[in-house]
Parts: sequence; C-alpha cells; structure tokens
Amino acid sequence: MKKLTDLLSKVLCQGENKLLPIVITKKIKNNNGKCGTAATLSTARTVAYGRSILPYHVAVKCNLCDIRKLRTFYEGVVIELINDDYFNVKRNNDDETSKHLIENLGGDETVSSIISVMSTNGDSGSSHAEACFKTFEQEIEKNSWFPVERKPEYCKDDKKYGKGITITQGNDKWHGHYYKDISGGSNKNIKDKEKQELPKKFQIFISYYDYANEEVCKHIDAIMIYYILHCFDIEKYIPPPKVIELKEHFETLLKEIYYDDGCLYDSPIIPKCLQMKNGQKILMCPLTDKKISIDAFLIKDKKCPDSIQVCHNEAVSREKIYFDETRGYIITSRRPQNLFWGIQRGNMQQQEQTIDEFQSEHVNIKKENHELKEKLALLESKLTLLESKLA
Repeated sequence: MKKLTDLLSKVLCQGENKLLPIVITKKIKNNNGKCGTAATLSTARTVAYGRSILPYHVAVKCNLCDIRKLRTFYEGVVIELINDDYFNVKRNNDDETSKHLIENLGGDETVSSIISVMSTNGDSGSSHAEACFKTFEQEIEKNSWFPVERKPEYCKDDKKYGKGITITQGNDKWHGHYYKDISGGSNKNIKDKEKQELPKKFQIFISYYDYANEEVCKHIDAIMIYYILHCFDIEKYIPPPKVIELKEHFETLLKEIYYDDGCLYDSPIIPKCLQMKNGQKILMCPLTDKKISIDAFLIKDKKCPDSIQVCHNEAVSREKIYFDETRGYIITSRRPQNLFWGIQRGNMQQQEQTIDEFQSEHVNIKKENHELKEKLALLESKLTLLESKLA
C-alpha cells in the first residue's frame, strides 16, 4: 500500500515537481473527492470514503443483508427503510440483520437504520407515502422519534471539529429516526431555495453507489492514471523515459492487486480502453472509438462533447454492489474494474449499457445502415434502368 501511495503522490503532485497540469491532477483527485448529491439527506460533494445510505431493497437484491458484510462500510452505513420496509423488517426480525436494524434505528453503530417516508418510482402521486406516514405517526409518538439531522455540535460552518474528527464519517455525528418527503422528490422540501442545497444540518450521507473505501480509492486512482499514461500525446508533459518508467511501476502494482475477478492488470475493461495502434497501446474511448488526447483532459466545460468524463461499464442505475471475498469488503459501481475515461458524447449515448452492449448495438446499427444503403443503391439502379427503357 505504501508503494502505491508514494507513486500516486509523485504523479498527483501539484508543486514544483508536478508531472501533469494541475487541471488534470484535479480531475483525477475529484473522481474520488466529489460524490454526487442524489442521496437522501446528501452531503455537499464530499469524498467517496464517507458515511453511506443504502436502501433496504438494494441490500436485499444484492444479497447484502448480512451484518458481517455491511460492517465493511468502514465509515458507517445507514440502511434506509423506505415506507413499508420498517414494518416488513420488524415482522421478520428472527434473523440477526433484521433484529439489528430495528434495534439500531437512529443508532450510532457502524450499521444503523432510518425510516424514509417518500413517494417512490411506480407510485402514482403520494397517497401510498401519506398512508404510510399516518401509520408511523403512532410509532413516532409512542417511541419519541424525531427527524434525522446532524447533531448540533456538528453543524458549524467551520470545518475543524477537533483533531481526528471527520464530519463525513461515523454514525455518531447525526441523530434522529425518520425522514419525510411526500410532496415529490427526495430532499426538495428542505432545500435552501436561494442556494439550491440542503442546510448544513441535513447534509449527512453519500449514496451507496458513490462509496469506495480509502484503499479502493487508491486502486481507482492507480488504474485511471495508468490509462492517462497511454494518451498518444502524453509526452507533451512527461518525457518518454519517465512515461516508460511510470507505466512499468503501475503495471507491477496492478498485477499485485487482486479482487474476486482477478488482478487489476487483467481486468477485462483494460483491452477495451488500451488498444494497439502502430505497435503501441493507445488510450481510446471505447464508446466512440476515438483516440484520447491528453489535452482533452484540460477541457473544463463538462457539457462540451469533446470533454473527458469518468464512465461506468456497469451503470449506477443497475443498483449493483458486491461483497468482495478476496478484499474482504464492500465494493460498489465506484470500483477500479468498472471505471474508464470516455468522451462526453459517447458517455451520453451509452446510457445504461455496458461497453460490450453499446458496441454490439452500434455494430448492428452500422450493419442495418449498410444493408439499407445497398437496398437504396439497388432501387436507384432499377429506377435508372426503367427510365432508360421508357426513354
């Protein structure tokens, strides 16, 4: 781990000895340093190794209703019991996990839970959520429950909370039992209308799919830098001997890092991104089949079709997270084998498809277009022949 940390520090250095423009090193760092804000009671663009919120139905779907596995969200995880989930879990609390979730509603253990009452996909209006909340009102009064928010001592504007205290980690920084948003759209009711963000006391969680522990973040940085070192024009910024040296160092480390699906160097996604051109491996966007220039990473406008974005092979919307037995912890869509650099226009077209699905569809489209052109050419030939006969 130390060798990898030292190597990353050299490449991501922003001082006198910097290898890459600061815009590029910031882009790499921001990959793990600025999570999205779509989660219930989401934090404002914080690091990936933070306190997470995981909907109960996703945990069930991904076979993660296991306290041993859930505790490997090292910075804390909150299982979100949405609408009927609380009563369903309470009725079936004969297993360890269900019992733990009920007993730790609003708790500060590594794994705790909250109730969310909200309209969900598939609901027509908010009638179901409203009916759920009426049922909860009795529980709220009986158990003296109150809404989820940060503890008052962690609502300061000042980011310094004392040595060793990280506001985005641990379930001891917030309290409460439930969150209610029935009028449509998670977090909308409590957003500051001027700033269009949540007040600080409600900025608590990152989404489960944005989570990656600190070790995984380093693995992600390693593979994303390894890709960048294969830009066809990387030598604009790093001398050729240094590029070769860095590639060898990263290759050695990637060969030593194993997950359940093998070492990172053998990840199936690498050959899709690093393709042989004139005897050299070149960084390509597998979605557009275009070479990626190192200068494309300098484009700051995220809406520019030629800008470079972090893309997912397995889409976030598929709600897939895993317990990796080899590493002994949870991995999500933010994992090194699932991320790659892509051109914005390709990322927009990819939507929920994997690289293979996207490429297959485009091969079929090209084939259909070719067949259509052949048919049009045949019709034009017949039409020309008919016109000549009529003449």
